[in-house]
Amino acid sequence: PVPVAPEIRRRFASLKLESKAAAPVTFAALRISAPPLTGIRYALRGQVRTEGVAGDGYLEMWSHIGGNAYFSRALGEGPMAPLRGTSGWREFVLPFFSKAGAPAPGKLEFNVVLPGAGTVWIGPLSLVQYAEDENPLQSSAWWDDRTAGLVFGSLGGLLGCLGGLLGF
Repeated sequence: PVPVAPEIRRRFASLKLESKAAAPVTFAALRISAPPLTGIRYALRGQVRTEGVAGDGYLEMWSHIGGNAYFSRALGEGPMAPLRGTSGWREFVLPFFSKAGAPAPGKLEFNVVLPGAGTVWIGPLSLVQYAEDENPLQSSAWWDDRTAGLVFGSLGGLLGCLGGLLGF
């Protein structure tokens, strides 16, 4: 992953967004006009924590490409988990995968959507660009899923052979 130009990188201690209403609310947290993106894969990464969020809220990024708008929403698992209840700081990622040859987005919008009352803090944000073969949702661990499968599969096979030998 390559961080996008420093002038686009937004850092702050935290941004507190609070709703006391029972009705849904959308907070427009960040807008970036003409982001300097050249690739077809990018993500908005950051930190988030919640307090007393009733129901499932979410983070979303809108990518405006040409005359259309496309969204990424954090309603999955791990770094794309919804906002609910009370939680400590955790990482989030809002990835976007465009088609090869598609133009760069003209604007990005980052919103926080709450179904009702609750408080959300947004920590340091960064806009990151990825190569076409990189996955923004995959951890940057020193080994990938395939390597872990090979290591633990081999270890399991070795232990199985040892157990067979001891049983013989």
